[in-house]
Amino acid sequence: MPGFAAKTGGLVLDTPFMQYASDADAARKALAPYVPELAGADTSGFAVTVFSYERDFAPVVQALERFYTTQQKDLHVYAAAGRGLQSFLAAWDSAGRPFPVTQLPFMPQTVWDAVLCISSFSFIRGEDSLSRACLAGVPFVWHAYPQDNEYQKVKVQALLDRMRPFFSSEDDALLERYWLSYNTTESLQTGTDTNITPEKPSDVLYALLSRTGVLKQGFSAFSQSLVKNGDLAEHLLTYIASQKS
Repeated sequence: MPGFAAKTGGLVLDTPFMQYASDADAARKALAPYVPELAGADTSGFAVTVFSYERDFAPVVQALERFYTTQQKDLHVYAAAGRGLQSFLAAWDSAGRPFPVTQLPFMPQTVWDAVLCISSFSFIRGEDSLSRACLAGVPFVWHAYPQDNEYQKVKVQALLDRMRPFFSSEDDALLERYWLSYNTTESLQTGTDTNITPEKPSDVLYALLSRTGVLKQGFSAFSQSLVKNGDLAEHLLTYIASQKS
């Protein structure tokens, strides 16, 4: 994935996405035909988008339930269609459906971009949605494509290292602990290898959710640093033109 360092060609900064990232009303207008609930949601609401590979979502549901009951009565989860949908719904159902969930339909990329830009917190997967989440400037958790021997954690750590300058040491530690646990098949274990508390995955996620306002500042600054790298498509066209002259 290009664009995460100053000497790269940048990410794709197409006009619709950049408009959604800076104009919530434009994003809501794009969403209206597909997700009228989200398009018409109160701007003070807390929208959580879930788009992930299959996994055990019980700790995620536990953290969201705790956050919903203690801090955000207006929390609403929007679960995207795809591979991880059923495992999320199974955990939610098993917990007694403790908060409202809307299943998202399959939708065009531009509409999905609007969802990411208008969310308060996102769980995203893969690399295309990763690049969009990074540009949206919204707090998120990345589920990298699972590989043998959990080698995907090398990519996850590399991105965490890239993001580190934009967060306090406390927030960086929480992000690293949760992102790495989210990208492992083993449960997050209590141990002596870290000074970070709390220890359970649901507690670490709850801590992140509780700090969304502060985290958004870091994610927004990271997004702005990526925008400064420029538009990949524009840079490619400029390069091609220079080779013809």
